[in-house]
Amino acid sequence: MNQLPSHLRRLHLVTEGQPYELIAPADALVCPELLAKRLEAKVQVAAATTAADDVALPLLADSALRGQTAMAGLTVDRWVEATLPIPALPEPASAALEQEVINGTIGRFTERRIRERLEATLELPPLPQMARQIMALSGDDNATALDLVNLLEQDAALAARLVGWANSPFYAAPGGVQTINDAVLRVMGFEGALALAMGIVVGQNLPPAPETGEGLRSFWMEGLLTASVMEQLHARASVTEFDAGSAYLVGLLCNFGTLVLAHTFPPQYVRIRNLEAANPHILYSHCDVAVLGMDREMIGTALLACWDLPDTISQPIREQHSPDSTLPLARLLRCARSLLASEGLSSVPPQKVPLDTALALGIEPDALDATLDILRQPQEELEVLARAFQRAA
Repeated sequence: MNQLPSHLRRLHLVTEGQPYELIAPADALVCPELLAKRLEAKVQVAAATTAADDVALPLLADSALRGQTAMAGLTVDRWVEATLPIPALPEPASAALEQEVINGTIGRFTERRIRERLEATLELPPLPQMARQIMALSGDDNATALDLVNLLEQDAALAARLVGWANSPFYAAPGGVQTINDAVLRVMGFEGALALAMGIVVGQNLPPAPETGEGLRSFWMEGLLTASVMEQLHARASVTEFDAGSAYLVGLLCNFGTLVLAHTFPPQYVRIRNLEAANPHILYSHCDVAVLGMDREMIGTALLACWDLPDTISQPIREQHSPDSTLPLARLLRCARSLLASEGLSSVPPQKVPLDTALALGIEPDALDATLDILRQPQEELEVLARAFQRAA
């Protein structure tokens, strides 16, 4: 099978009764919906790879490549319109401007009777009392770890999840952890326990999303892994303007917009997922913009703001994909997700860790390697905790 130049890629397509190979530009979005119209059949991207080398399939090529000569020595059976330009991500703007974008999107994709109020469209409940009590503790300079323990003891399920997390290999607590008092006072500390408790309560306040089961467990697994890496990197950074608890909470809620998007725009989310499957080398936010005109970070951050989470938490989540962000927490989150992506543990595409960003935070390369070593350990405890995060658990 001919080796393609780096500016092209080959995909294996499955239609009703006929598989194909597709040649497309690497710098464009392959759109299964568009292909389905052109081929007049349902189209599935079996994988962003090729079929077996010994299988000769009809070769399709995106019509955008017509001007290129020889097509790397390939004989094209059919030219098809298969791709869309990769849309630019919206630059983070003021809350008022982003609210206008969200309202406009909702207006395009919902019935007129629902358009008048964003809250009615989202149909999301208010932040529960436990979350507000946790937030009150986080803003109280006189609050202690014992105050948090007393609060968490009022919610047995929440306390049990925190105990399970305290027993994870990321803490390696000697002798194990049996009680919430032990988890908070001896292992996690006030800030770490506060952040995890907040993340659990906020995340579970969303109604069930269309993507359930294994997909939702994977969502929480990624949040937990990112939070853990954020905590590890914070401990190794020499330049920090935020506490470990904030770093942990930002990591835990980094992909919160995915839940909001799936719940708010179910049909469009299915289209986005199809685009993601066909374009795994491209950041998922570009697929959001192609379908909705906004990305999930925008709508997720708007909801967090409605729930009165401070800007110090929500804004780094909004700016996590912006290489020009000056927010230290956004920079730390970008490093954390890149680190996970390098190990195939993130929904962002594989990428190199931005060493310049890490160094600006005072994180040396050996600290990144040490964090990777932790990630490569078995994650059984995290799997258990991720399952516990699901509403069905």
